[in-house]
Amino acid sequence: MSQKNNMHVTARRSHPLVWGVVALVVIIALWTTGVAVVRRREEPASLVSSLGTGITVEKVEDLPDRLGQLGAFPRWKVTRDGSFAGYIYTFPLGSSSPSLLNRLLLAPRAMEFAVYIDNLYAVQSMRQVYPRWPASSTAFTAQYVGSNLYQLIGTDDGDTFAAGGDLAGPGRQIMRTLAGSIYVADVGEDAFNRLVAESNTPGLRLQKPFPAFRATSAAGQQLDTASLKGKYTAIVFSEPTCGSCYQAAMELLTTLKLRTSGWNVIAVAFGEAEIDPVKRFVKEAGEQGAQVIVDPERAIGKQMRQTEAPYAVLLDKDTNVLFSGGALEQNGVYTVLEGILKGAK
Repeated sequence: MSQKNNMHVTARRSHPLVWGVVALVVIIALWTTGVAVVRRREEPASLVSSLGTGITVEKVEDLPDRLGQLGAFPRWKVTRDGSFAGYIYTFPLGSSSPSLLNRLLLAPRAMEFAVYIDNLYAVQSMRQVYPRWPASSTAFTAQYVGSNLYQLIGTDDGDTFAAGGDLAGPGRQIMRTLAGSIYVADVGEDAFNRLVAESNTPGLRLQKPFPAFRATSAAGQQLDTASLKGKYTAIVFSEPTCGSCYQAAMELLTTLKLRTSGWNVIAVAFGEAEIDPVKRFVKEAGEQGAQVIVDPERAIGKQMRQTEAPYAVLLDKDTNVLFSGGALEQNGVYTVLEGILKGAK
């Protein structure tokens, strides 16, 4: 009898050990599953999956990094119904302070991001693709959606694209490097350097408010920065006595008349009002729907922080600078204009 009781006692004592082993196995299984989920890599093609049918994505040659820091940006070509629709690029970015959950699940410090830049150089989507979960970088990626290559190149201050905690600073620099690499590959290093110089013009930093100015148009209308709010604005600077400046300005003003509706369009003519080329410019620019400011001493240009020609500035409805650069096609003004028109409400 005593031996049977001892057997029951031993069996009861073994139950906690068995359940402990089972619990440990379950915990290990869940943890292993969590690690596996975290280390899954999302395919870059997922960035364009919401665009509907007719979308194809194929891996193509890598884009050389113009600074040589990463060597190259892997990229995928996106086509829609057989037409080129942009590229998807991927790049790594380290996090110096991973979350407790990331540490618990052995998430790698170096994350990988994918960004889809369409054929108009606009960022359509951006996402953390590795580790796939937990995705703690939404604030960092969301701020870039809707921006364009020219904004990325021209913005290098800590107040812009500042979301994302410790990802913000290095992320902003790597996005500028990517944008610069794209621009250099398309138009060359010299054009890139000109664009950087233009974007650094004092007072005309991208995504910053346009400087305050006051002027009277050739038709006698009072103009100032406050009066421009509520509409998109294009300001075209020309020196009518320069034939190429005249032509570039008129081509842009003609495009604005054909492509825009309800915009503020201002033409600034650097020159004496009595000179024939200036008179002709005032007449023809007015016929294209522009309000013309004649600025012989470039005093208004100095208020606007811009005295070069041919030059163009595009503003949003709050008079923040969307583009500041040359008025020629290769300077990118037409591409940015098309991007604004595509996304304008």
